[in-house]
Order: sequence, then structure tokens, then C-alpha cells
Amino acid sequence: MRLRKLPIRRKMPMDLPYIEKLFREEVGLDIKEHKDKGEVISETVVEIYEELLRKGIENANYNGRDYVSYNDLPITEDLERNINRFIQDRGEEVLKAFIDYLAELEEELLKVQEALPPLDEELHKKKGDILGGIMLTFAEVAKMINGERKLYAETIPVTREVLRSMI
Repeated sequence: MRLRKLPIRRKMPMDLPYIEKLFREEVGLDIKEHKDKGEVISETVVEIYEELLRKGIENANYNGRDYVSYNDLPITEDLERNINRFIQDRGEEVLKAFIDYLAELEEELLKVQEALPPLDEELHKKKGDILGGIMLTFAEVAKMINGERKLYAETIPVTREVLRSMI
């Protein structure tokens, strides 16, 4: 089973104040001047999650399984570090909007021809942590690209491409 493009809506329910606080407290990156970019940042996080899931599906298929496990996802060392950091500092409850969104995403995917294979219990439980880790990784990469505390609008697409190249 192979997914082409995931047919989902792109509007993310992540609150900008939460993104601002997470970026400022965890990475020291200020995005106040780019309040309109909160949705783009959230969409990027979901895109990266989708890419991880796509590659996880391919790995599960290669290994002859009809379900996707956490170990099937191409989690890099940096992303794993940020997932663990997110778990320690924030916990899953702060990403309830992301979790609810992903549940809707999975329901939508089940309606299309190429349905999403089932996720194992560990992966299902770690979705919020993975999203939090991706969010922290986005902030770190953006800050490295900028070299400053401020986020510049032109940094966002570059950060998106760097994150895509990491998986």
C-alpha cells in the first residue's frame, strides 16, 4: 500500500500564543512580528508528520506488515532528542488540538481508496509527542538559519525545506 498525496484540509487548530510561547521559552526565538505565520508553521509541522507517516508506511510494507509502528518512522537523532525534550517540558496535553486534528485526518484517510494502515499502540500514543518534537525542531532550525532571536518571513520556507530534507 502506498499513499500518493494525503487528501486533507490544511487548516491547523494550533493557537498562535502557544506557538509563540513554545518558540520563545524552549528555543529563544521570537515570532511576534509574524503572527500571520502561525498557521504556516502549524501546516509545516503537519506536513513533516505526514512525510514521516508516508515513509513509515513504506517501511512497514517493506517489512511485510500491514500496520505502522513507531520504529518504522524515519526519526532522526535530533528529532528524537526534541521529542524527548517536549515530553519532559510540556507533555501531550498541550497539543490536544493537534491530536484531535490528527484523529480527523485519520478518519478522512480511511474514506479514500488508499486508506491509512493501522498504527500500533505505541505510535498512536506518541503522535502528540512527535508533533511537539517537530515543532521544537522547526524552531531550532529557523533560529540556526536566522542566527538571531527574531523569525524572518523568508526563513519559514527555507526551514520547511531543511526539515523535509532531514526525513
